[in-house]
Amino acid sequence: MSRLLWQHWYAHMNQVVNNLAEQMACGLDAESLARLRGAGQLAQDMGVELYLVGGPVRDLLLQRSQLDLDLVVVGDGLGFARAWAEMLGTDITVHEPFLTATVMLPAGRHVDVATARRETYQHPGALPAVEPAPIEEDLARRDFTINALAVALNPNRWGDLYDPQGGQRDLQAGLVRVLHDNSF
Repeated sequence: MSRLLWQHWYAHMNQVVNNLAEQMACGLDAESLARLRGAGQLAQDMGVELYLVGGPVRDLLLQRSQLDLDLVVVGDGLGFARAWAEMLGTDITVHEPFLTATVMLPAGRHVDVATARRETYQHPGALPAVEPAPIEEDLARRDFTINALAVALNPNRWGDLYDPQGGQRDLQAGLVRVLHDNSF
């Protein structure tokens, strides 16, 4: 990496960002951005909160291109996923026991949609029992702080970064910090 590029990256990484609207406009292709804006409006119309979560948010902060989109809904995630798939005129695969769905997109792409949830396990290796939970709990159950980031997609909060675990700070410091003993 050239010295000038490194200085630009370093300066960028040492800025605390509270809203990622600009990064989303630059880091997402026009089609994905339009889909997310439509999804955000649908969420607002349905009275639920919608977030882009995890690795895609981390990658936006790192200025990496986006291919995967993971969404979390605070509220009826499966109902939202069904309504969004209908709005897009596309197929959906629902995983009812896990409160998740996969919305199919053109060119073999897809978007994972999950209800904000908590997971409990009867024993190691068991499938989780899931139930709806606040976004704070959903993010806290993730593996690393840098994957426990969320960006609001509802129009009234478009781009607002939610970072209760300090993931942005850890990205700036070059740290990969686990959230709990079950992270590995």
